[in-house]
Amino acid sequence: MIREISSKIDYVYEGIGLLAQLGGDEDYHTFMEKLQKRYGNAFEDKELEISFLYEAEAKAQKEFAQDMETVEFYFSSKDKRECPANLLLLWDHFACNRFETVKELEDYLFGLSEEEYAGKFSRFIMSYGSDIREEDESEMTCSAIDVIRLIMGLEVPMEERFHLQELYVEREKHIRKILLLVEKATSFLKNYEERIREIINRFIAYWTKELGEMPFNRYMIEKYNMGMKPNEQGVILSPSIFVPVMLGMNADMDDDGNYRRADYATAGILFGEHFDITCVVSVKGAGYIEQAGQIMKLLSDRSKFEILCYIKDRSAYGSELAKYLNLTTATISHHMSTLMQKGLVRIDKVNNRVYYQADKKVIREFLEYCQQALLGE
Repeated sequence: MIREISSKIDYVYEGIGLLAQLGGDEDYHTFMEKLQKRYGNAFEDKELEISFLYEAEAKAQKEFAQDMETVEFYFSSKDKRECPANLLLLWDHFACNRFETVKELEDYLFGLSEEEYAGKFSRFIMSYGSDIREEDESEMTCSAIDVIRLIMGLEVPMEERFHLQELYVEREKHIRKILLLVEKATSFLKNYEERIREIINRFIAYWTKELGEMPFNRYMIEKYNMGMKPNEQGVILSPSIFVPVMLGMNADMDDDGNYRRADYATAGILFGEHFDITCVVSVKGAGYIEQAGQIMKLLSDRSKFEILCYIKDRSAYGSELAKYLNLTTATISHHMSTLMQKGLVRIDKVNNRVYYQADKKVIREFLEYCQQALLGE
C-alpha cells in the first residue's frame, strides 16, 4: 500500500489558511491559551511551531493592514458557517485537488460552466454551517434558480440569505477580489520558505514515527472508530500550518463503493507526542466537566436528541433524517456537525453517501461520568 507524507509547501492552501486566521475572531495567542488551559503542557515540544505562528501572524497583520476590512469581509466566519471566500472559491480543506498557483485556481473557477459552478456551490449551501459535506453526483449540475431556492430555504436570518444571494450573483467580482488577497498571502509566505520547510520536516518526522508501518487512513479508521474500509491505494498526508489543529481525510469513491484513487489527508502541525488526534474528540481527562456541560446543552435541543434516538441502533443518511424530523438537509448537516464535534456520532461512507450512527461508547462514558459526578456511584 502506497503511503506518502508530503514535503511540499502548498502556498495556495496555506495562504487561504493565513487569511482565514487574520479574518477570524481570535489570534493565535488567545487560541493557544485556550488549548493550554485544557491540555496543560501538551505543547512543550511545539515551541518552534507556536513561535512561528505568533511571528507570522503579527507580521501578516502589518502586511495586510490596508486590506483588513476586505479580509474580514471575505474570511470571517459566523457561527461556524462557511466564510464567503470558502463558498465562492468552492474551497474544501480536505479536497484531493490542490492548486500549485493562484492562477490555476482562477482558471479552474472560471473554466466551470454556469451549471457546474451552480452544482458545486449548491453543495456548500446544502451543508452551510456544517463541517460535513455530503456528496452526491446527481447534484453536480443545477441552475442558478436552484441555488437561489436553496439559499432562501436556509434557516438563517433573511439578511444573511440576501447576502448569500448577492455573493452568488456577483461572484466574478467577488472571486477576483479574493484571489488578489490569496496572491498577496502566497507572496508573503514565500519569505518564510526556510522556516516552513523546517516545520514540515518536523511534521514528517513525527508522523513517520507515529504511524510506523500503518497507513494514515487505517490509523484514522481505528482512532475514530469509522466504519469505512481501508483504501488499498494508499493515502497522501499533508500538513496544515495556519489551521494547526486541522484534521480530515477525503475519500474519492465510485457508485459501487470502490476507491478511485489514494485518500488525501490533512493534519495540523500541533499534533504531536503529547497532543495526538484523539484529543480533538476525546471525552476524558481533567477538562471533561466543560465537555459534559457542552454535551448537556446539545442534548437539550429536541432535534439533536431525537436524532440520537433514531440512530442509536441503525445508520441513517442526511435526507432520511431530514424526512423523519421534517427538517431541511442543511439543518440536519448542522446538527450532525455539532454532534460529531463532541464525538457523539460516528460516520460510515458507502457509495459516496455519508451515514450517521450514534457512538454508544462515547454516550455511555458521558452518562457514567454524570452518574459518578452527580450521584457518587
